[in-house]
Amino acid sequence: LGASFERQHKKEIITLWRNRIIWLVLWIISLVGISFYGGNISYGFFYVMTAIPVISLLYLGYVIIFFRIYQYTEGRDFVVNDAVPYSFRLMNEFHLPFAGIRVRFYEPLSTINELSDETEYELMPGTGITRETTLVCHYRGEYEVGIKETQVQDFFRLFKITYRNREPKRVTVLPQIVQLDNLGSQEMQVLDSLNKPSKLDIVTRDYVPGDDVRFINWSQTARTGTLMTRERISEEGSGVGIIMEANRLSKDPYVYLPIENKMLELVIALSLFFVNKGVGAKVNAGDTDNRFMRVDTHAQFEGLYQKLSAIMFDARKSQEKQFEGLINSEELLSCSVVYMVLQQWTKAADAMLEKLTKHNIHTVIFLVGTSVGPQLDAGRFDL
Repeated sequence: LGASFERQHKKEIITLWRNRIIWLVLWIISLVGISFYGGNISYGFFYVMTAIPVISLLYLGYVIIFFRIYQYTEGRDFVVNDAVPYSFRLMNEFHLPFAGIRVRFYEPLSTINELSDETEYELMPGTGITRETTLVCHYRGEYEVGIKETQVQDFFRLFKITYRNREPKRVTVLPQIVQLDNLGSQEMQVLDSLNKPSKLDIVTRDYVPGDDVRFINWSQTARTGTLMTRERISEEGSGVGIIMEANRLSKDPYVYLPIENKMLELVIALSLFFVNKGVGAKVNAGDTDNRFMRVDTHAQFEGLYQKLSAIMFDARKSQEKQFEGLINSEELLSCSVVYMVLQQWTKAADAMLEKLTKHNIHTVIFLVGTSVGPQLDAGRFDL
């Protein structure tokens, strides 16, 4: 598509310059005619050739003033990758016909199906053209969709003006809910961590046939002459913790929207997966005050989805501040498994991983939109 657009653009530029050169040659010929021959025909030809660019520019000005675009969608709240009805109407509110009009769409954040922005429209005075199709938004967030700008050429193809749509269509797009059937190679490790035995206390008791022989306290057995086993405690971590940073690393929506969208989709998919498995999950999405959103049921998942859909990524929500508040959180350290969904690897993330490792918490790390880089030891964590 990009190559096709570039070829079309080059073709238009060539046409514009060809027509300009033809006009210039004819204007020079008319100038020669009035200079050496005179007469009504020579002067008439000269006036016509001189007036052509003036008329062309006036025409473009009238198009800009009297051309109207109306866009229609069903509501303003969409879901990523859902095709929703979309239509637009082009109107000529002037008493002269309009020709050579094109509309350009917002891309690549959204796509208008079955319509090309290379189509030229011609509008008779007081008439309009309506096109109905579907619109697909590819990323979560709030941004403009539909017609981005209008391109107008005069009848003689001497000038081309492109200007922004004065009334753009702005929509709010909710993240897509992705159903995970499994977690691939991680699933057995994660479920293993969730179902592993309780930690062992220093308290011992008499061995009872059927107890795991691995937990026999041999030193106590040697002192008492009776088989002794270590007692289990009930303070073992349980459930899944999910940490997502909400830092915005760029000011360009074409850069940050795809990354933020993928992070949210990942957190939502993981949360739903564990809810379906009957495993409780706790989600921290950029909060620096240790707050977690608890997800044990599908009703709670719906609440989580709404909160994540409305979350605002912000450059002030640094990963360092977030992890500083979480690193000693009892709620986090009580988990059996922790997922970290990050945009970048920092010293704060390294310190968090060290802390989780010391507490024997199985940790899975996702880096979204960045490469691992040579400074990271990929063998220390799952990617």
